[in-house]
Amino acid sequence: TADAADAVIDALDDDRTASEAEEALGMLGPAAILASSRRARAGAPPARAACIEQLGHIADESTRVIACQAILDATFDGAPDLARAALLALAHVGDEGTFGLATRWLGADAPPATRQAAALALSACAMKYPDAARSLVGQVRPDSADAAAAAIIIGALVIADVAAAAEDVAFLSDAASNESAVVRRAAVEALSAFDGAPAVEAVSFALADEA
Repeated sequence: TADAADAVIDALDDDRTASEAEEALGMLGPAAILASSRRARAGAPPARAACIEQLGHIADESTRVIACQAILDATFDGAPDLARAALLALAHVGDEGTFGLATRWLGADAPPATRQAAALALSACAMKYPDAARSLVGQVRPDSADAAAAAIIIGALVIADVAAAAEDVAFLSDAASNESAVVRRAAVEALSAFDGAPAVEAVSFALADEA
C-alpha cells in the first residue's frame, strides 16, 4: 500500500494525471496517510502543497492527529502556497490548534488566496469548537490587529437572538473602524449576518466611512 501511495503521489505532480491521482488517493484513504504525511514535509513545493491539501480529505478520526501534525509541520518555512494548502486541509480536519495558524495568515501582507483560506479554516473550526473559538474572541480587542480573526469567528457563530447578540454587534461595530482594511472588511461581512437595526446601522456607517 505504501508503494501504491507513493506512485499516486508522484502522479500529483503532473498536470496530465493530477486529477486521476487525487481520485486514486481518495480511494486509498487513511491507508495513504503516512506516505502523504512524509511527502508533505519534504520535496518540491507544488507536490508538497498537493499532499498537504489531500491530507485534509483522506484523514479519518483514527489518522486525524497524524495528518494535522504533518499539515502544521509543513507550514514552518512560511511559504504562502504551503500555508494556503495547509489551511484548506485544516478546514476539514483541523482542531483548536488551527486558530493560531489561521490568525497569523489574516494580515494585510498575506496573499489574498492564503488569507481567504485562513478565513475558511477559522470559520470551519469555530463551528466545530465553539467554546475555544469564543474564548479566543474574548481575548481580542476590536482595535487590535487580531480583530479580523474575532470578527470571522463571530460571523461563523451568529447568535439568532437580537438581544443576546448585542455584545457581538458592539464588538463588530467597533472593529469596523479598525485601522486595518482586512479587519474592517471582516467586521462588515460578519455584521451582515446579523438581523436587527444596530447591525444594519453599523454596516451602513462602515460602508459610508469607506466611501
